[in-house]
Amino acid sequence: MTAATTATIATRPAASTTAKVTADEIDTAILAALADAGGAQRSVRWTTIERRIPGTVWQQECALVRLWNAERIYAVKVGRHLLLELSSPIDAMIAAKRGRTARVMPVVP
Repeated sequence: MTAATTATIATRPAASTTAKVTADEIDTAILAALADAGGAQRSVRWTTIERRIPGTVWQQECALVRLWNAERIYAVKVGRHLLLELSSPIDAMIAAKRGRTARVMPVVP
């Protein structure tokens, strides 16, 4: 019984580490995880990479919105699956030329 308790405690993330994660660290982790999963060539499910991303659920969601608004990623929801893809350097140039206009998020049932 002691070994099982120790294993459970050892695999549980420490609460103090998730609170100290910065927004930049989360953004970098999302971009790196997408690149590792092939997000430059194809869409990747969020569930595939979410366990590798530090921070709370709310911090992760804010990071996704922040990256989407900065046009660093594409995001589309198909059914119950959130699909992500990295933006290309050309997309970044277009966004810089266009300025900071708000993006409209289409909703498709």
